[in-house]
Amino acid sequence: MLQKLTAGADHPLVIVVRGDCTSRRAIALNQDLFDRSPTLRQSQKSTFAQLLDSLNGLSLTEEFLHSISDVESMPRTLASYYIGQANREVLACADADLLMLDSYADMNFSLWQSKAGGPRFWIHPKHLRHQDSFLEEHVELGRASLDEAVRNATEFISRMRELAPGLPVLFLNQQVDYYPKLEDRQSDFYRFGALVAEQAPNTFYGGAIEKEQLALADVGSCGPGNTLHFQGETYRAMIEAAMAQGLGQAVAQRAAQKAALQAQSTSAQHPSDSTPTAVPTATQPSSELRSAPCKFAELVVTEIIEPDLQYRPESGCTPDCLKIVQSTTAAFENYFYQAHRSKTQVEPPRFTPMMIDLETVGDFSEWIYSRPATYRHQFQKSERAGYVFDRVNLKNHTADVYEINTSKDVRSGGEIRANLTKSIEELGGLPTRMLEPATPKCERHWRQVFGVFATDEQHRQGDLVVGRRLLAYLSVVRFGEFATIAQIMGHADHLAEGVVNFVAQKFVELATQESWGRASGLRFVMYGGAQNGGEGLYNFKRRSGMAPYIVSMPYQPGYEPETL
Repeated sequence: MLQKLTAGADHPLVIVVRGDCTSRRAIALNQDLFDRSPTLRQSQKSTFAQLLDSLNGLSLTEEFLHSISDVESMPRTLASYYIGQANREVLACADADLLMLDSYADMNFSLWQSKAGGPRFWIHPKHLRHQDSFLEEHVELGRASLDEAVRNATEFISRMRELAPGLPVLFLNQQVDYYPKLEDRQSDFYRFGALVAEQAPNTFYGGAIEKEQLALADVGSCGPGNTLHFQGETYRAMIEAAMAQGLGQAVAQRAAQKAALQAQSTSAQHPSDSTPTAVPTATQPSSELRSAPCKFAELVVTEIIEPDLQYRPESGCTPDCLKIVQSTTAAFENYFYQAHRSKTQVEPPRFTPMMIDLETVGDFSEWIYSRPATYRHQFQKSERAGYVFDRVNLKNHTADVYEINTSKDVRSGGEIRANLTKSIEELGGLPTRMLEPATPKCERHWRQVFGVFATDEQHRQGDLVVGRRLLAYLSVVRFGEFATIAQIMGHADHLAEGVVNFVAQKFVELATQESWGRASGLRFVMYGGAQNGGEGLYNFKRRSGMAPYIVSMPYQPGYEPETL
């Protein structure tokens, strides 16, 4: 079994990241490699040269970036990345246990500088405010050569170790095998990490992965057939290579050294004298897209996504589809960055969406066995009990629904809401005939309800024999590329048998198989936010395979300013 990365029993590993999607996904998709969820502090979309500018007193500010570019005209993700190049959070992390680097920024970004000197930066030419005057006042320096990048990275590591002595480095390779834009840099920069490791001791290089061994994700996100993203096993192979070189031991040594330094500092001076320099936090105003803090955990955000609502009247969407699409504004105002607020939304949304990426599920049997053991065992209890998963019309089971809703006064999300205390009469009364479950009229926009049943041929709802007892139910609404779990409830007497886990995971399985699911472009399944409810609910979402995402909802058909 692979050694876990740990900073000891008292606190989570503090990882400082100068990196982009490779570093972020490597952590988020391989949480089991850590003894607990690590604390992540990341600066991305900046080359090593830009960070050295800051260390040498040349400050790149958001105000300057706004002054030369029309940030409001950029897509939200590009705007976040562009402004994010001014983020220097990593430079003040004296408590770091591990420095994580990847090669993308130095491979990709062509830097500019004022002819009068100053900090270096990158631009998107299309969004320059005054192109002619900009070109008169600035000069393009171009992309770093491999030798320059190695020198800059080595110096950056040295400067970081002045603040955090003995800091080990994990250097990962950005695979560009499916990104033709950088194919001219591939042969050189696939050696980047190895060359840095030669010059900077205690640096562990993950290594480039052969193209045929890459596990692809998000194909098409960088053009037809192209991607810069991969599944967790690709990054895991890199981390395993670094672990074989001694990364785990180096992290443990740094943790011990840090503890000794902290103890020495505490005994030698007043605690306030040894407090590290304050760094930006998630609550400080910024133009960069980010997540709100969560009191239960340090959130490691996998990606920023811009979901497609898939509203296409020419392809069969109906007025009911339009109603679902237009409801996103109110339904997700506390979860998503929304385009109509782009000029006024400074603080992050209140809640950070928790989602399963259905592309990561693959074979469901393998998926369920990848869940934590306690969660998987709950699912298996329902299987062994012979419980049945099926679509359901709740009007056929109003008495059962009432019993489920009122079987507990408090759940993991908090006290039961008022709408869950409705009487049988308020739920529509006892059924007099069986009604068919709703089936999607449009595969891209729908509402469906699913249930877990115990077979009981004599079971009744009033005078109507329904033949099975409802133990749990799950209601889901699909908004194009993503669906959200609107309600999930299980009877308190059967929670120990895993009925809630069972209904959630069986829906995931069905979504990978049915035409209304992944086959028609359903990509993400969301269940509220990381900050909703208590720690138990957050942990349930994590064990269910959900991860935190930043979601930015762009303008698109069905989601237009005049409809908001």
